Amino acid sequence: SLRVTYPNSPYLHAIKEEAELREQLLRLNEKLGQATEADFPDLSMQDRNGEVKNLSDLRGKVIVLSFWTATEPSHKLFNNELKALYEKSHKRGLEIYQVALDTDKTMWAQAVKEQQLPWVSVCDGMGRYSVAAAYYNIGSIPAMYIIDREGNIRPEKNEFDPEKLELKGL
Repeated sequence: SLRVTYPNSPYLHAIKEEAELREQLLRLNEKLGQATEADFPDLSMQDRNGEVKNLSDLRGKVIVLSFWTATEPSHKLFNNELKALYEKSHKRGLEIYQVALDTDKTMWAQAVKEQQLPWVSVCDGMGRYSVAAAYYNIGSIPAMYIIDREGNIRPEKNEFDPEKLELKGL
């Protein structure tokens, strides 16, 4: 109605911008009110068989979220240590969700097969530009997080000492 009465008013544009901003804030508050609580960023990627594997499917267990690359020979040693921990603690509820930051999915799938990795191993083929790497702020690899049974990301990022992990009830 102001536009009809005062079409050249310098305040008309400012009032319109303020109204649009308030509408955006109302929509954002509505969306936030409808959002479900998330304890850790969920990941959803394909394994070497093309099956989608969700990190959230492991909720309720202790999860080692591991980031690696099949192109680095030293990561094979890292996987051997993870495999020993997995074999020792899997029956007590330990799961591993391993994300490969490789661009060559064929090479990655071959490495998973050769190393006979028994846990969930996924790759999106985006390398260091992976959404998963961005979600978890991965700057260098190998890297890992521990997610406890309640879904909390533990503060021991990149602490990989199987004896210390066992002492913490993992």
